[in-house]
Amino acid sequence: MLQFPTFHSRITITSIIDHSTVDADECAAKPGPCEQICDNILGGYECSCRKGYSLSLDDRTTCLDEDECELNTHNCDENAFCTNTEGSFQCNCTDGYYGDGFNCTDVNECEEDTHDCDTHATCHDNNGGYSCTCNPGWTGSGEMHTCSVSYCENSPCHTFADCIDGDESYVCVCQDGFVGNGYECTFVDACEAGLHDCDMAEYVCVRNQSSYYCQCLEGYEEVNGTCKGQSYPVIRYQLLIEMSMNATKTFVIPMLLALTLKQATCANATGIFRRWILL
Repeated sequence: MLQFPTFHSRITITSIIDHSTVDADECAAKPGPCEQICDNILGGYECSCRKGYSLSLDDRTTCLDEDECELNTHNCDENAFCTNTEGSFQCNCTDGYYGDGFNCTDVNECEEDTHDCDTHATCHDNNGGYSCTCNPGWTGSGEMHTCSVSYCENSPCHTFADCIDGDESYVCVCQDGFVGNGYECTFVDACEAGLHDCDMAEYVCVRNQSSYYCQCLEGYEEVNGTCKGQSYPVIRYQLLIEMSMNATKTFVIPMLLALTLKQATCANATGIFRRWILL
């Protein structure tokens, strides 16, 4: 119960006989100065509110409803929801629970047979609900009329095939990279058969155990999904002639490097080379 500074009344009654002063009871007035509870004190009065209300900070006489749900001052069960009412609140258990809202107990739908699991499914009780699982040999979500015979239960298909259950049968389909009837699946060399999607301008197709992958050409590396040339990509070699003031030598260097140096002047520790000539 909130209380605020006391109001002091200016009304007093003075006895004509002995000139004594008597405190006036402001709370006795009809209507009184307070909306709900008025307590008379010497020289004034105090206003307060009943449980579920709080005194207005504006006039300190009227009472405002407290939202116990929003303020989280209620005592509802953790599995109940709170509803604010004038001066109070209500607690109601959520779906899957029963009780008075202050104490809620889980409903066991499986034991009470209030579930809707398929006749070929098992019911599993959970907090506030339940779940259904189709029995071995059956497939589906487990809810009513969803479980059907699982023809794929015994894995009749090939190791590299997928089994697809039907209403009354099943189908075996070879996985990507294999061909066959689903019972027998043979690996297909996509690189050799030209069934790959590698960009041959930048990549080469490389076969692996069950499929293939695209690899950058020699001398290149993949950067952000694109093949980029390395600093000195070695693709093939060409014969070059080294010419200097002292001697002429022949040797091979990477072709792209040779193209870069063609008609250029360079130097090293042995002398000045006039130019590189690509043959």
